[in-house]
Amino acid sequence: MAELNTEAKLKKQLKQEKIQLWNPPYTDDQDGEPGRQHMQELAERYAPLLGLPVEEVGGALEAIRVQAVKRGKGNKTFRESNVATLELLLPRDGKKDPKTKNHLETRLDVLVQEVVDRIGDEYGLKYIKLILNGKTLSVDQRLDEQGVKNHSKMMVLKVSDAEWKQQLSEEEEKKKNQDESVQRTQKGFQILSERDGSEDPDSTPFLEIADQRGNPLKIPHEEKKALILAMGFHEKGRSLMKKKQFDNALFKQATQGPCSAPKPGMLDFVNKVKWEAWKSLGSISQDEARQQYCDLIGSLVAAEGGSSAQVSAQPAASGTTYETLLVTTEDDITTIKLNRPAKKNAITTEMYNEIIAALEQAAKDNSVITVFTGAGDFYCSGNDLTNFTKIPEGGVEQMARRGGDLLRKYVKAYIDFPKPLVAVVNGPAVGVSVTVLGLFDLVYATERASFHTPFTQLGQSAEGCSSYTFPRLMGGAKASEMLLFNKKLTAAQACQLGLVTEVFPDSSFQSEVWTRLKAYAKLPPNSLALSKQLIRSVEKQRLHSVNEAEVQSLVERWQSDECFNAVMSFFQAKSKL
Repeated sequence: MAELNTEAKLKKQLKQEKIQLWNPPYTDDQDGEPGRQHMQELAERYAPLLGLPVEEVGGALEAIRVQAVKRGKGNKTFRESNVATLELLLPRDGKKDPKTKNHLETRLDVLVQEVVDRIGDEYGLKYIKLILNGKTLSVDQRLDEQGVKNHSKMMVLKVSDAEWKQQLSEEEEKKKNQDESVQRTQKGFQILSERDGSEDPDSTPFLEIADQRGNPLKIPHEEKKALILAMGFHEKGRSLMKKKQFDNALFKQATQGPCSAPKPGMLDFVNKVKWEAWKSLGSISQDEARQQYCDLIGSLVAAEGGSSAQVSAQPAASGTTYETLLVTTEDDITTIKLNRPAKKNAITTEMYNEIIAALEQAAKDNSVITVFTGAGDFYCSGNDLTNFTKIPEGGVEQMARRGGDLLRKYVKAYIDFPKPLVAVVNGPAVGVSVTVLGLFDLVYATERASFHTPFTQLGQSAEGCSSYTFPRLMGGAKASEMLLFNKKLTAAQACQLGLVTEVFPDSSFQSEVWTRLKAYAKLPPNSLALSKQLIRSVEKQRLHSVNEAEVQSLVERWQSDECFNAVMSFFQAKSKL
């Protein structure tokens, strides 16, 4: 992990200085060998910047150079022969040599089924499926139609016999539905083609073929029927395909830039419509295409999710009202309730700012303890990913910087909070709502709660000081299962690992927890606050340092294509539900 982080920092520095390691003087044009003197000078210059030994920096630079040279050869092959090089992430039992990367050379205009067959034959895998950016590739579509590019990384997953049979059954059902749809369309156009306009046009519509001036053409009856049927199918197909392919075209413009692919042949109807949709976007920039794509997918997700209606917010003791929170003070307890139940309490940018304000308010009021909980069935579903669709004029870099500043301030509010902080987890918890639990003093959960941190799945990394608090609470291996490999914990598992203090039956959860909290609120407030500060003071500076490092890492992640593609894949999958 440290090596990858070093390489990422070096790549950023090389990019800023526009240094191309695959070109002279860093690589010899003839044999591809490194220019050792210049590589050594570069390592000596970068080592103090990274605070690392020259040998370690030199090794990382050489790894980047070798990778770049290999990639350059692949690009040359692709330009000359249109044969792409794909990296395959194989299951363990499919690897011939675990220490080497596995590559496949193929044209991108072939069906995925052909590639699946090749991989199965070469690596002895019976049933497999290919995953790109978290999305399963359809075997009946071409590679390039599904976003596969030269140097793409594809995950190869084995499929069980049962899953394979289910997949075949679903494909047969899909084909059956398509056939029925075609038959209905054909029947409709056949009925229209039989009409000649003698019926009442207001109640019985008909089609008429005319020339460019609008004069009806006299065509023999049978020929007219055939022509109307063909034209009807053609126009309906184009209309449906263009509507369907617009989001795909925006995605391509956002990730690859303006269309430079050759126009498909006249009889390649599907790819021709896709090409036209992409070509119609002209020369709009990738940033603008990203924003349009984000707006489109965001609107689809909003439409699918319905209204984000909230429970009417009641003012806290200070009289402050919030749009996304319910903040109340009663029995010496300030309760901050996340209040977007229709959106599973997903945290928007506005909500981040309101939580910070609510914590500042609770720190100064007369309450003894502060409680977090959620409205509805969810505790919190983590970040509202539409936050990533609001790209400012300054582009993705500005969005990432602003997001980093807000996250830094948000986590700091938890680290510095002076009173006992309690989480009453009333349902599933995801993402940042889970990671900050390591900064709470008590975490009570209902038995139906779950805890999930799918960061790497979305091309991101840990936050909320979880890279420090989770290993400290549950040990390194268990923390890695959550933070690296997206393992979801049940409430019982989270309690066993130390993330949750106690689990309660769902039927008595609220009554048991609040009875206990009201008793805690009667304890001497100054004694509670002082005791908490003594515990927190031991590691407070460490927590602030961890928060800063996590924010810096995330700002880099948010600007990466890997993160963008993962989040957009999430939106694409959600919009198709």
